[in-house]
Amino acid sequence: MTRPGRFAHPVVYDVGARRSRSGRSALWPAGISCQYARIDIYEGLLYVRYVEAKSEFLQIRVTPRQKAALQQMALRAGQGLSAFVLARALPPLRVRFQQLVRGLRNDADRRYALAEINDLLEGLSSSEFVDTVCDTDLRGLSDLVANYLAAMVEHAASRKGVAAPQWTQEPAALEEPYFATDLKSLRLGLLLSSPVAFKRRNIFIDATVGDRV
Repeated sequence: MTRPGRFAHPVVYDVGARRSRSGRSALWPAGISCQYARIDIYEGLLYVRYVEAKSEFLQIRVTPRQKAALQQMALRAGQGLSAFVLARALPPLRVRFQQLVRGLRNDADRRYALAEINDLLEGLSSSEFVDTVCDTDLRGLSDLVANYLAAMVEHAASRKGVAAPQWTQEPAALEEPYFATDLKSLRLGLLLSSPVAFKRRNIFIDATVGDRV
């Protein structure tokens, strides 16, 4: 028996395989019939992950008018009240970003996670970007990785014409320069071509958001 709070079972998500009763595309586990849209699925991907069992309760106090308004909004969205509120508090794109940031703590997953973050940031609209990267936890990341992530997000913000989130200013710039290549003959090119967000953190690379890391 799966213990509460542990991952229950692996599920393969088939994006857009069915449609909800409202006619809009819904995300469904392949081979599993479910009437509820899931908020822990990142739209646009087909991937395998473990679904975390919900074992905790959270209560909030609202006025009757606030509850009625939330119920109406949930009804219009085709969701139950709990699912609607949770989806607004933890949007799927923000959850996906946090998952990928956690992957940066593992050396084996780091290159994959950076590439996925690159693709995620590039595909976001300006408003989606602001909401997705508004906050993150840099604990457990090396100085290099924390600076690299902050530079990616700051550079993406500049490309989208929005302000970078405050947390990108937390990592102190590297004391020693980091070059994406060991070939000294190529380093001059990196010094010239690296975006400002990377340069001021003492990181010199030839691929940023918009390219494959």
